[in-house]
Amino acid sequence: TLLIYCFYSVVGGWTLGYTGMAISGDLNHGDAAALTARFNDYVSGDVWPILTHLLFAALTWMVVQGGIQKGVERTLRWMMPALFLMILMLVAFGLTLPNAMAGVRHFLMPDFSKLGMSGVLDAMGLAFFSLSIGLGIHTTYGAYLPTSEGVGRSSLWVVLLASMVAVLAGLMIFPVLASTGIDPASGPGLTFMTMPAVFQLLPFGQVLEVVFFALLVFAALSSAISLLEHLQCFLCETWGWSRRTACSAITLFVMVSGVPVSLSFGPLQHATLFGKTIFELLDFVTSNLMMPLFGLMLTLLLGWKLGRKALPQGISAHWHHLLMNCWRWIAPLLIGGILIRGL
Repeated sequence: TLLIYCFYSVVGGWTLGYTGMAISGDLNHGDAAALTARFNDYVSGDVWPILTHLLFAALTWMVVQGGIQKGVERTLRWMMPALFLMILMLVAFGLTLPNAMAGVRHFLMPDFSKLGMSGVLDAMGLAFFSLSIGLGIHTTYGAYLPTSEGVGRSSLWVVLLASMVAVLAGLMIFPVLASTGIDPASGPGLTFMTMPAVFQLLPFGQVLEVVFFALLVFAALSSAISLLEHLQCFLCETWGWSRRTACSAITLFVMVSGVPVSLSFGPLQHATLFGKTIFELLDFVTSNLMMPLFGLMLTLLLGWKLGRKALPQGISAHWHHLLMNCWRWIAPLLIGGILIRGL
């Protein structure tokens, strides 16, 4: 969780930087090539990306040190529905652009001949990352829920909503890519390259652009809040620290560690290990290796050590057998096989 937070704070800083550029009007001109160059110039800088990373980490600290109800719940209760509505609006507009259907086909019509084990490993890494599996965050948040709250029902909603938002995000971005000619393989900055092109075509585009990137800040904050809340909970319960002390120590560590991560897009881009920059290495090791590995260990713990003790009360015999077989055989074999192939 700590390693993920170190590079996620850098990406969160990009959302702050682009919100500032949207407010100043710097994103309201230029074609696809200019927007791509602007993003590359921004992330490869040695000042602004670091400053926005530090500001993003500070904002996350302000929310989490305020507690669950006053800080986390109050912040997330309204920001996520607002972002969801904005995505729906942008999807509807993007589908009206010239050549938009080519982007939809590129996104929704798979070419299975190009799917290798590396793609499967990446997909599993995405699933683990987007659902925070193998981090313990579910355990932290679950501890705040009433005992009457159904874990199975909540888990199903999380998976369904996460999958739906991922599909909507694809429908928001790929039609614009096809219309503007931006390369879909441009990397983690696609949103920052494509959405300014959309807003240039909309009435009141700059206003909507500011709102969108501000909501993107909140979306990034929601994930960073989860990471920091989990980490501070561990320190408070293990070493007896106060919430503010734990949040401050973690935030200071992330602020310092995020600096070389940010510089790996610019001055430190040639500092590589196994052919990967610092950012790419942290992303790959945490999302594709560590999280699936911890997920594998968890399924083995549930299936072979805890067994019936880990099952919810009053579960039917059908679900009992299904869960036990999944924990003991299906999940370990699938995750283990993909992990071995990836290594």
